[in-house]
Amino acid sequence: SVSPPTPGVTPPTPGSRLRVLPPILTPVYEDALRFLNRYDMAEMGITHLHVTDALEESLSPPARGLLKDPMHFRPIVDMRSVSGTRHRIFKLMPGAGAEDTMPASYRRLREIVRSNVPVSLVGTLSLYERRMVLFTLVDHDDLRAPATPRPTFVDRATRIPSFRQVSEIPDEGIIVLPQFLEPGITLGLSPGDAIWAGYGMRAYRVPQATWSPVWRIGQETAGLPDDLTYACKWRENQQISLRVLGEPEDKIMLDSNEIELTGVPQVVRLPARECNELEFAARASIAPFAQIRATDTAGREQNSNSAGLGFDGGRDGDRAVVNLWYRNPLGLPFAAGTEFRLYQTDSTGMYPRDPRSAPHLQRWTSSLILAPDTQMARVEFHAMRLEVNGESGRDDVSQLIPGATYLLTLNIAGAVPTRGYVEIQQIVPLVRFVFDHQGVSYEVFSGIVDIESHEPGTRSAPPVRDGWLSRELDFTPR
Repeated sequence: SVSPPTPGVTPPTPGSRLRVLPPILTPVYEDALRFLNRYDMAEMGITHLHVTDALEESLSPPARGLLKDPMHFRPIVDMRSVSGTRHRIFKLMPGAGAEDTMPASYRRLREIVRSNVPVSLVGTLSLYERRMVLFTLVDHDDLRAPATPRPTFVDRATRIPSFRQVSEIPDEGIIVLPQFLEPGITLGLSPGDAIWAGYGMRAYRVPQATWSPVWRIGQETAGLPDDLTYACKWRENQQISLRVLGEPEDKIMLDSNEIELTGVPQVVRLPARECNELEFAARASIAPFAQIRATDTAGREQNSNSAGLGFDGGRDGDRAVVNLWYRNPLGLPFAAGTEFRLYQTDSTGMYPRDPRSAPHLQRWTSSLILAPDTQMARVEFHAMRLEVNGESGRDDVSQLIPGATYLLTLNIAGAVPTRGYVEIQQIVPLVRFVFDHQGVSYEVFSGIVDIESHEPGTRSAPPVRDGWLSRELDFTPR
């Protein structure tokens, strides 16, 4: 049924000035369609619901349950088209739909972000995502974003704020990232720190305690390395969290406490104390990767549907060196493959420019395979020659811009043959560098990352389409 215009968007243009304009989705419409929220449907004036099998599949599980309840949605038409597509029409009954606000909805984001809190979009969200954030936070006074090759233009908009361009990662307010970008490498946060996650995005509140760089338990000479001591600064009622990745059944010791490792990233709480009082020991075949931070919450101890990746490194002459250690002790199946990619960063210098509209500059085959139980890999990156482990990239690349900032990333992606594209699942920044005529300045990152296992094309979030399958992209699991 025809709904009244959504606030912030003008009604159709009079006939004398009629133009052909594409439809623009709004957060209210998206929430109504995915969650069958009572208030969203009422705001749009919906009286009937047209459902195909594809639409039903995209509904949240609670919404699919409500659709089967005739007290909420009474079926009045059930038919199939000539092509075999099923079409159903439901009449909305009084009080139909979910009353509670779903955690992944735009309505929830609007509820938890106060209008006077700065909101920054980092990692160059897509045009669709930027539009949705603008519509959701239409009353906010301080919206920020890096410069983007595609401006956020909304036709027919009458009351849409603009983004204030930023050139660095903000240190206050709310930061919104694409879901596929790891927050731990440059923000020092975990995906579980997000105050909101939905529609392929996550929102984080800053400032908050951040994870330290990685160190290897058992390789310390005395206590923690000096560059980690900032992570032990805590406020009253805080504790210290330890994130660790080690071999299954290996153990680490702190005082009289013994912690058995699982082979995937796990987080445990430690008593708050000064950094110079923290001394770890390990009974381990491989020195575990570890990070610490002061925190109010322990976070999740283990993601039951993930493998683990730990990495660290440094500079070796004119090369950046990254050591990767991958563990999949649960034997999770992976349909995705890995590649190394080179991107120019956005204006913050921290994340790639939008991989959808500003594709990678170069790519290399990665030796990291996700299906096996364990794997180690050493990555030597020569920025001036654009070589990884002595091999040139697979694409022609023009000369890099002196003074510009670039990222070498590990991309995890899988082909979706039925839909004709490659879906990026995770982007893990490994090395950031700037070069000029005098040489290259490297920054090698370190971290502990969950690698999630799922079939490409099955995520509820909008996919990141990185090239059609007619392009020669090799993501075949090995």
